[in-house]
Amino acid sequence: MTTPAMRTAGLTALLVTTLLSLYGCNRTGADGKAADAAAPMAVRQKDNIVIPAKSPLRERLQVAAVEAASATHTVSLPAVVEADPAQTVNILPPLTGRLTELKVKLGDTVHQGQVLATISSPDLAQAYADTDKAHDALDLANRALQRARGVHEAGANAGKDLEQAQSNVAQAVAEAARADSRLKSLGVDGAGKAHGLTLTAPVSGTVTALNSGTGTYLNDPTAALMTISNLEQVWVTANVPENLVALVAKGQAAEVRLNAEPGQVRHGAITTVSAVLEADSHRNKARIAFANH
Repeated sequence: MTTPAMRTAGLTALLVTTLLSLYGCNRTGADGKAADAAAPMAVRQKDNIVIPAKSPLRERLQVAAVEAASATHTVSLPAVVEADPAQTVNILPPLTGRLTELKVKLGDTVHQGQVLATISSPDLAQAYADTDKAHDALDLANRALQRARGVHEAGANAGKDLEQAQSNVAQAVAEAARADSRLKSLGVDGAGKAHGLTLTAPVSGTVTALNSGTGTYLNDPTAALMTISNLEQVWVTANVPENLVALVAKGQAAEVRLNAEPGQVRHGAITTVSAVLEADSHRNKARIAFANH
């Protein structure tokens, strides 16, 4: 049984439900329109990406002129310390013979002109003999020229005899000069007959290699007896892999850390970069020069 009061309550409940439904529909529509109205972050237009005016990205973008700048890169490479080849001299025996005396040791500091060793060589005696013969021939040619000139002035011989005598003197002068030059290259002269060949230091430096001892017979004039290096300046040579060669250039700053000096850093610049790739290792050599003190 339905009374007027119950009908009124039912109508009221129905009205409230209808209003809530309408409110919900209106809210959903409003949210959808707001979502539709929100600008996208970016829009792709063919090959371009466009940032809309109301995009949140607008607040984060910074616009600036494009500038060229150098990027810093660091390359760490293994290296070795070595003497400057331009300041290194190999001492070669100019003659074959026996090493009779060795006056220096490995690591010794020597000065230019200092005696390094003495060699007893039969070739030295032959060089002296050649010089004596050359000067004797020159004296004989000069006397013959004087006679030819006197006879020619007296009209007793032809001009060709005088010319031949002059030619003989010229040849004798050349041969005597060659013999003297040979002795000079050995570090001796014809004034006295030395019993042994003395080797002296051509430069000042340190004996960095010693390959023979007293009593050794030196039969290969191309084999170095010792090496003298000026160690006032040394090279640090780094081996640059083929794929990093383009990153290394002359004049670039370099830092060197030596195992013998833990915790210390030496600063320098790349002095040279080899233009030729090592065939066996496929690496280039980059060198940094340092004062050795």
